[in-house]
Amino acid sequence: MVALLKFLLVLAMIAVTPITGIIYWGATNVTGKVSILLTGTLLYILLAFYHSWLSVHPTSFRDWLKQ
Repeated sequence: MVALLKFLLVLAMIAVTPITGIIYWGATNVTGKVSILLTGTLLYILLAFYHSWLSVHPTSFRDWLKQ
């Protein structure tokens, strides 16, 4: 189950980048482009953290940061 979830997370992480790029190129003003880039980056980082958490299975957040 964990392997399937990790695989789906990797697919989502791969999909975030081109979707963010497509939406970015459709934006017309600078603030919209910046917010789209920040949102895409935050989504990617959250998915990466969750993928890392699934690999380690820490008992607490502090233990996860130590590894």
